[in-house]
Order: sequence, then structure tokens, then C-alpha cells
Amino acid sequence: MHGQVKEITGYSEEEFLLRRVSWVGIIHPEDLPLVLKDIEDIRVSSYNLSRELDFRIMHKSGKIIWVHQSYQKVQRKDGRPDKYQGTAYDITEKKEAEKALENLEIARKKETHHRIKNNLQVISSLLDLQAEKFRNRKTIKASEVLEASGKARTE
Repeated sequence: MHGQVKEITGYSEEEFLLRRVSWVGIIHPEDLPLVLKDIEDIRVSSYNLSRELDFRIMHKSGKIIWVHQSYQKVQRKDGRPDKYQGTAYDITEKKEAEKALENLEIARKKETHHRIKNNLQVISSLLDLQAEKFRNRKTIKASEVLEASGKARTE
């Protein structure tokens, strides 16, 4: 453990090295099964020795931090795995930006739906006015079809 450990986790390198805190111990509870499965998969695997994974950790302050972890098994001379080495990067800003874009897309779709619904209502009202003026069967039929279409979309 070295580098920006304290900046990312809130815990010092010494706290990890002295086992006062463990990396697995700060993984967000919802992401822990995913990470433990990944660790087990790499442990029993003899061919795919490196992995990359995004998950959340709990900062010492209680804040949730997204990390991108890339790690691999380090083999002994006899071929057995000895330990793991890797890197973890704080990707919280990236994940927050992705979520904001997702929310923006949802809002855009809702606004588009709302505008289409309003436009159909305006067209339907104009056709109703036109139908009152001319009493043309085709106009009345078109108005009824549009009105039914607008009701179907809102339901």
C-alpha cells in the first residue's frame, strides 16, 4: 500500500499494513459479493491472472467513493500465487457525471413526450374548431382519430 491511499480511502498506509483496516473491509456492502466473487475467480484461475473492476468503497469519513481497481496475481518461482498487486483509482467524478447524463436523458425524454402530447392536443382542438365550421365528414373523422390517438398515448 502506497501512493494516494489516504486521499482515496481516508485511511493511512500504516492502518492497512498494521491490519487495523482491510481493503475488503471498506468495500461497500452492496458491492462486496461482486468483489469477493472476482477475487475467488482469479484465485482459482490458472490462465487469466489479471482483472479490472469498478466498485464502491466507504471512505473513513463515511462518504462513498467509486474506484477502478486493476490487479493481478504475482507468481512465486514455483508457479504458485504468492500475493496480489494492483492499482486503484478514484473514479467518483466519472460515475457522478455518467449518472447526471443518465438523469438528463430521462428528463429530455419526458419533456419530448410532454411536447408531443401538447402538440397533438392543439391539432385535435384545431380540427374540432374546423369541424364545427365546416361539418365536413372527413374533418370530423380526422378529429376523432387524433383525439383517440391522444387519449391512447396518455393512458
